[in-house]
Formats: sequence, C-alpha cells, structure tokens
Amino acid sequence: MDWFKVKVSHVLYSDMSPKIKCAWLDLMALTSQIECMPTETQMNRVCSPNIRQTLSELLSNDGRTLPEVLLKVLEDVEKAKDERDRLKAYRREKKEERTSTKTSTVHVRQNRQTEEKEYNTPLTPQPPIVDNSKAIKPDHVKFLESWSKLYESISGHPYKIDWAKDSKIVTTLIKTFSYDLVVEKSKILFDSCQNKNLWFTKDGISDFTINKLSSQWNGIIKKGSNSDDWVKQKEEEIRNA
Repeated sequence: MDWFKVKVSHVLYSDMSPKIKCAWLDLMALTSQIECMPTETQMNRVCSPNIRQTLSELLSNDGRTLPEVLLKVLEDVEKAKDERDRLKAYRREKKEERTSTKTSTVHVRQNRQTEEKEYNTPLTPQPPIVDNSKAIKPDHVKFLESWSKLYESISGHPYKIDWAKDSKIVTTLIKTFSYDLVVEKSKILFDSCQNKNLWFTKDGISDFTINKLSSQWNGIIKKGSNSDDWVKQKEEEIRNA
C-alpha cells in the first residue's frame, strides 16, 4: 500500500524524540509497503533494536505495544485491498456490459438491415408447379411413342422420329380418320412388314415408317378386304363404339 494513517496527536503531542518518532513512522511505512508484519531483519534495516526497544517502552506508557500499532496499519492495508478488488470487479463488470451492449447493438442493426432488405426486396413471381407425370399427352405424341416402341421390339433400336414432319402427318390422319383407326392401320402395317405380304412391305421392318403409313393409307387393309369398304366399316364401328 502507498500510504498509512497516523494520529496528529501522536506526532505533535508525544514525549518521543524526533529520532524515535522517525523510527516509529519508518516501521509503519515498512509495514504498509510490504503489506505484512515485518520480520526482525526487515525492521533492522530502518532502525536499530535499541531504538525499537525505546519506542516499545514509550508506547507502553500509553497502554500500547509496537505489534498492536503495526497491526492497525495492516487493518488499513486489508481495507485498501478490498477496496481495490471491488474497484477492479466494478470496472470489469462495466467493461463486459459495454462489450455486451455493443455486440447486441451490432446484432440489432444487422437484423434490422436484414429485415429492411427482405421487406424492400420485390417478390419474384414463381412459376406454377406442373406435375409432368400427370400431364395428359396429345394423341399424336402417344401414338409416335408407341410406334417407336413397337419398331424397337423388332429392330432392336428406337424409331427415329422426325417430330416436325411425323407429328404433322399423324395429327392430320387422326383428325381425318380418328385415333383408333390410325392405330388399327398401324397394326396392319406392322404385321405386313413382318410378313412382307404387301408390295410396299417387301423390305420388312424398314418399311414400317410414318411416311409409309400416310402414303399407302388406302392399301393398308386386312388381306382379302376391299380398301374403301374396310375403311367405312372401321369408321362405322368407331362411331358406334
């Protein structure tokens, strides 16, 4: 500790000589500095044993002892320590509060900026969700996909669909004759290509084409049937179905 207390009356109105007073103050100062009861060796550095003996005798005249006086100094030392600890704890607490407040302020500011950004950001219209698995395919698409699978079952590879050209041909045939009749004709053409029993199916499965279905439409009939009569019969059956 950097200080110690002493009564004014003990300094001005005592029977001690200046030399004894000086030794007394030195011992108190030493105790305050080292913050514990000084040893014999430490006290010898500030005053001789004879002077301490004289000091102890003069203090005893007032009903006091040198250790009691030094203990009073140590009491002030302990009080000063407690005060310093409380001050350090207070400063540490305030520093933590400032840090916490600063962090909270930063978080609040960031959250506010995020909320403002989200609020001010225009909503982007989302496209409607379409479940393609449940979408109904047009008749010409279903027909061409089935045609390709039928062709692949014999040739071993898919039919090369010309979507622009073949879609137009099939769509026209379906609108003109109906979907079921186009399917029926395609089955007859498929069987004829396998059996090679028509003049335009002599090359087998390679003659199984959309173009052939359209160009030889009237010739694609069941064996032994008249083309016009067979077509009319099928159209009548489809209308009555």
